[in-house]
Amino acid sequence: STFQLKNIPLQSTFLVKEESPINLIEFKRDKLIINDDALKILKEIKEKIIIVSIFGKERTGKSYLMNLLLNQEENSKINKGFKVSSQVNNAGRGLWLWNTPISKPDSNNKILFIDSEEIISENVYEQVTGAKLLLLILLISSYFIYNTLGDIHSNSLNDLELLIHLDDSIGINENINKDKLIAEICPKFVWAMRDFDLDKLSEDGKDLTSDDYMEECLKEKFDGINKDEINMIKEKFIKYFKQRECVTFPRPIQEENRRSEERFSRNAE
Repeated sequence: STFQLKNIPLQSTFLVKEESPINLIEFKRDKLIINDDALKILKEIKEKIIIVSIFGKERTGKSYLMNLLLNQEENSKINKGFKVSSQVNNAGRGLWLWNTPISKPDSNNKILFIDSEEIISENVYEQVTGAKLLLLILLISSYFIYNTLGDIHSNSLNDLELLIHLDDSIGINENINKDKLIAEICPKFVWAMRDFDLDKLSEDGKDLTSDDYMEECLKEKFDGINKDEINMIKEKFIKYFKQRECVTFPRPIQEENRRSEERFSRNAE
């Protein structure tokens, strides 16, 4: 799921600015504002683009994972790379683009990294705008990372409520099979589960893979509050995201956490 910006010249000096994140789309209540400087960066790219994006609640380690992929995890400590902070900054809401495309090994493709900040809201007006922004991320991404804390539960599924209305949100000719088309459009889905020890779920000495756990959770019927909505989200998820995988990260400072992050980084290459 890559796309190409055609008929746009590639300048010989692509970037003269220091590598850093730049606000791509700013999220202000019920408005989405596009940053012209970010658009200029996109328009200068001639090669095919692979977009890696990340979504999830604040203070769950999203930016750290993106910096891991960028090999900027050490630099992030001195405010380079995507911002890693426990502080909420309303001025930074929206989508953040790493201003320098990364060359994909053994390929002419360029990789763009997009981090999302605070697009999940309890405010009804902001929910509508946030849903539009999430829809945009899904449509433009090649790899979509969903970052959550703990196991797969109703709250983590509820944040994907947009999936229920995805076929209504996209203008599609009535003669076209909507579900099939959306499945072709949707990016590869990577569920990154933080602070979760998969080994505790293994039974009878058999290793349970993270993918096995995710598939079992998705196929199991939910019987709690809002069960119809949650089960519908699961159904749509399975239908739309044909390419999907799950990576688990035990709590920090554990050796298993380091190995999981290394696996995550290798799989993304």
